[in-house]
Amino acid sequence: MMGVLGRLRVWVVGGAIWVAVIVVVPINLNGDARRSGVVWCRQVGALTALFLIVAIVRVLWPMRTTKGNPLTLVGGGRTYAVNSFTGTVNSASKALLSTTTVEGRISTGVMNDVTGTISSRTQTSVHDQFFLTNSSGLQHGVQVRDAHVPVGDGQLVTAAWAIARGSKTRPYVLFVNHSTGVTTFAPRGMYKVIFGGRIGWHVVWAMATGALLTVGGYTAGIVLMFVGLFAFAFVSRLQARAFRAVTSRPLVAALTQQGAVAAVALRPAPTMPVTSPPPPPVQPLPPTAPPQLAGRPARAARASVLGRHPLV
Repeated sequence: MMGVLGRLRVWVVGGAIWVAVIVVVPINLNGDARRSGVVWCRQVGALTALFLIVAIVRVLWPMRTTKGNPLTLVGGGRTYAVNSFTGTVNSASKALLSTTTVEGRISTGVMNDVTGTISSRTQTSVHDQFFLTNSSGLQHGVQVRDAHVPVGDGQLVTAAWAIARGSKTRPYVLFVNHSTGVTTFAPRGMYKVIFGGRIGWHVVWAMATGALLTVGGYTAGIVLMFVGLFAFAFVSRLQARAFRAVTSRPLVAALTQQGAVAAVALRPAPTMPVTSPPPPPVQPLPPTAPPQLAGRPARAARASVLGRHPLV
């Protein structure tokens, strides 16, 4: 759901809140100041508990499409409009990005001896990048992380992303490959829709609530913290699994229909065979007179003078 740096930042902020509230505040406050600090923790803890309860309710809100409009998603208490772009894939590529996190502690002894332990953890993520070109020649660039989109050059693909009102982020939700019939879901985009925004702040609210209410004397703060973490870790995965299996079907059907229309538009127009003009008709030759034997004209002329038949 989150990158290594994102998870590290969340746990650092949450750990700092725990240390500041549970360790630093009781040590530096005595007497009336400590009692006032406990009251302050109770008040602030009640406020963060309110935000935590709202965040838990938003996660429990099912991610689904609205009735009558499959291109609208509801999740995390927000409404998202689904935009899409269908085109032919070109310049498809994959890249592996490895992030290494080093943790540990090193101490120097009296004799300048260096002791300690260091551990490292490496996480590899896949970055997909390709371009889509529609029938009008417009191109749309796609860059998505940890989605493992199986596409190749020349295939017809629809990319769909969700946009919430007033939000600048446009996370990709799913990709439909019309050439292979495979639908691929983008986990990061789905979890952003499920949580209604950034995931890390939900964890921070949970840890802050547990720390503040514990110092304030309410052990229920620990219970509320673990309930929130459980909802964020497990319920969100169940929501994503249900969206893949059931609730995304109307959206996938609508995008598949759009892909069929785009396939017709991208189909090349049939070319008429080039034929040569027919040859002109052959004109018949004019009839010719039969040849006459030599001596016949003279005999005919003499016969006409004598008044006899030319053959007599």
